[in-house]
Amino acid sequence: LGEMLWEGGAGGEDIFRMKGVLLIKDDPRRFVLQAVHTLFEVTPAQEWPASGVAGASSNGARSKVVFIGRNLDRAALQKGLSSCVADAGQ
Repeated sequence: LGEMLWEGGAGGEDIFRMKGVLLIKDDPRRFVLQAVHTLFEVTPAQEWPASGVAGASSNGARSKVVFIGRNLDRAALQKGLSSCVADAGQ
């Protein structure tokens, strides 16, 4: 995320807020993402409902991120986030 906000073409200075809930591979907890401009924090939270967490799990657990800003490059943001996704085989 830091690379995407600071070095990528996603326009970190134009991202006012970023919030999300993240599914981290092989970790049963949810992770909460909160950001203001180029400062961000990811903190562990409660566990996802039971039913495995190896990836896009059958319990409906999935990452979701919302951006609030101006002149955001949707393609650059999607590319940056996609680069964070673990393959099922990893």
